[in-house]
Amino acid sequence: MTIIPLLTTFGHFAQFALPIGTGLHALYKGYHKEALSLGAVSGIQNIVVKLVKNIISAPRPYPNHLRLNSFPSGHTTGAFLAVGFVLALDFVHSQKSNTPYISTASKACIVALAGIVGLSRHLCRAHWPIDIVAGSFIGMFFGSTGALAPQWIPRKPQLLLRP
Repeated sequence: MTIIPLLTTFGHFAQFALPIGTGLHALYKGYHKEALSLGAVSGIQNIVVKLVKNIISAPRPYPNHLRLNSFPSGHTTGAFLAVGFVLALDFVHSQKSNTPYISTASKACIVALAGIVGLSRHLCRAHWPIDIVAGSFIGMFFGSTGALAPQWIPRKPQLLLRP
């Protein structure tokens, strides 16, 4: 048995497991708004990726692949959503408390797992390298937006009228 089918199966699983796991971890650590925001940007990201795929309509590397529209890699986008979220939330957390949100080893593990997802998409010939790079940037953008968006929302509404 070759490793390619195992990597492909891992990619199918990890594109959802990484963002869900990071969202659950954020809930556990008390970052409720950020976890909710992650869910929202995940849905928006999926819509954006589907739109871009349909607009660009790029062929896949393997001509007999069942689905068309290679650019960008949706699996990679989903996996790197978790990377962007964790790195941005780590930045916000360390600014508030001078301690990291998660350990450096955990951050490296999440980045490595997301990288394996992208690699698996190339090795199974479902995507070109540019699809994977674009997917990683899109995922990191939406992930970091999910972590930072609650910081932009005021805690209490400000009334303009004074008594």
